[in-house]
Amino acid sequence: MFNTYSVKAGDDLKIDVPFRGRPEPEVAWKKDGAVLKQTTRVNVLAAKNSSKITIKDATREDFGKYEITLTNAVGKKSATIAVIILDKPGTPSAIKVDEVSSDNISLSWDAPLYDGGCQINNYVVEKRDTTTTTWQIVSATVARTSIKVPRLTQGTEYQFRIAAENRYGKSHAVDSVPIVAQYPFEIPGLPTSLHVAHATKSGILVAWVRDTIRRDTGQYIVTLQNVAGTRSLAVNCKVLDRPGPSSGPLAVTGLTAEKCTLTWGPPQENGGAEIMHYIVEKRETSRLAWTLVYGDMKATTCKVTKLLKGNEYIFRVRGVNKYGDDRPLPHIIFQGSFLLSNTHGDVTSLLDATASFELSLSHDDIPIKWMFNNVELKPSENIKMLSERKSHKLIIQNVDDHKAGEYTAMVGHVQYDSTHTLNVFSIYSLLFVLSKTQVATFECEVSHFNVPSTWLKNGVEIEMSDKFRIVVQGKLHQLKIMNTGSEDSAEYTFVCGNDRVSATLKVSHIKITEKKRATFECEISEPNAQVTWMKDGQELEMSERYLSFIYLYIIPVRFLVLLLFDLQQLIKHFPVPEGDAYFTVKLQDYTAVEKDEVTLDCELSKDVPVRWYHNETEIKASKMVTIRAEGNKRMLSIKKVEGKDKGQYLCDCDTDKTMATISIEGKSPRQERLDSQLPMLSVQPT
Repeated sequence: MFNTYSVKAGDDLKIDVPFRGRPEPEVAWKKDGAVLKQTTRVNVLAAKNSSKITIKDATREDFGKYEITLTNAVGKKSATIAVIILDKPGTPSAIKVDEVSSDNISLSWDAPLYDGGCQINNYVVEKRDTTTTTWQIVSATVARTSIKVPRLTQGTEYQFRIAAENRYGKSHAVDSVPIVAQYPFEIPGLPTSLHVAHATKSGILVAWVRDTIRRDTGQYIVTLQNVAGTRSLAVNCKVLDRPGPSSGPLAVTGLTAEKCTLTWGPPQENGGAEIMHYIVEKRETSRLAWTLVYGDMKATTCKVTKLLKGNEYIFRVRGVNKYGDDRPLPHIIFQGSFLLSNTHGDVTSLLDATASFELSLSHDDIPIKWMFNNVELKPSENIKMLSERKSHKLIIQNVDDHKAGEYTAMVGHVQYDSTHTLNVFSIYSLLFVLSKTQVATFECEVSHFNVPSTWLKNGVEIEMSDKFRIVVQGKLHQLKIMNTGSEDSAEYTFVCGNDRVSATLKVSHIKITEKKRATFECEISEPNAQVTWMKDGQELEMSERYLSFIYLYIIPVRFLVLLLFDLQQLIKHFPVPEGDAYFTVKLQDYTAVEKDEVTLDCELSKDVPVRWYHNETEIKASKMVTIRAEGNKRMLSIKKVEGKDKGQYLCDCDTDKTMATISIEGKSPRQERLDSQLPMLSVQPT
């Protein structure tokens, strides 16, 4: 039996260990000193005189020492088997910077803990300027665990990454910290603050302050004294230096998913020279390299754009005078995902209605306060503030014109803000008009121009089509329903902002006989309302022919209903009561030549059974007569018509009938019928 097994990553491995023992021993397997766990990939198969391990799709985790132990009443015996997985090496570790100069940097690192089961051939070293994302190969054939990187640009910040390579491939790379190529020391400046310490006829003593610092700035008193008296002289000393830190705090405002605004104060100490500009930098907290945002910002505020939603950033600001730049203003950390979601954005509301603003944050327990026109809001009878973990909501009840304006959510201690506008309007009236061209028009007048609106039919949004036309004229919003029919009976709703108003259009009918009485009804909201009936656009005068009564009241609503109708035009469009089946397509008279095939067809409003009649005798299907139904269509076909087939044909669905006459070659007896149908149109507001 072999003591070492090698297998390439991804292949299967089987280890079969034969043994003998009396009495029969118990078998136990361990891996690296721990009990071997069986999984879907690793299985142990036991037989009387052998034990087998099978490993499917071997991976780096299967590398190690496997120990088999046999135990019985006589004693115990163990054997160790090494398993090597041939794979790419592990990642190098512990990159160290050994030496830094103005044009080269020396690096060293530790070899990978896992060599992939074979010798590491070489290391691949790459570099990049931290202001770019492009990596350049320094060397792909490094044999040792150290390198000196030459030809660097002085003052440039670099980052390095190193990967190991063997015969099976290249490992993942490890990144170094950013390193600036520069000498580890600075050239000293010139001595400053020179002054004459002592003077005689033959010479003078010049003195200066060594290594002056900013706190040496101030007023010094020189006192001269001799036998004649004492005299003092004040000397002002100014240490010329880089400016001090900018005044804080560094505040963030106007935060959105992609941008924010930074604000800071000028340095309290300008270093004896005017501040020329500021340097603004940023970096992601997951990275070590700083990225320049502005290199010559003149003002003490700036807008930062092109942020990535959800990333956490650090900002810092430095003032610059002619002697250099200062220490950075203590930076701040903020996460661009604080304002992950604004549920509604700007809100439009009706007078006396309820408006609400919502936003969701990326973290729990972030402090938030609501502002209205730059004044903090407090909870009251009409102002409610709800917070539940990451969700926050502002509810404004009894909206009026005084509550219209900008509402701002201030989030976190550095005051990230999100501003939205509340627009308030009112709906004056909702009108329904039915003209003689069978166009039903709903009209709604609002108090403001250019407000978004939607029309609904039974709760479903209406889209512009040949059937429905939506017209906006200033503050007037119209919905026009072309070629109205009973299928247009529904509840119609006008939605504007967070409020809505509805009206129900109900199309019904009545059947009358010629010279009998026809009655049209509608519901109104006030007992003393003035009602006017019109025909063809002309007001009807009450007479023996036209009578008007007001006999039904309903609960008052917020809109006005006006009905205009034309009887003659409505007859053919509203034939039967809503709910009952009726013929939407009638039978047509037909003139045929003998031996022709004749087909009569009609269409119903819904699928119901019908009966066919010829001259009042019910028709049955036969070889010469075919009766068919396709959906709501009904068809009667007669093959090779003869003189006996002429006459009146009727299709009856119990709730409606339609008739037609078939004539044969000029013998077309005409049979007239009168089936006048007048509709009743009613509008019931909700």
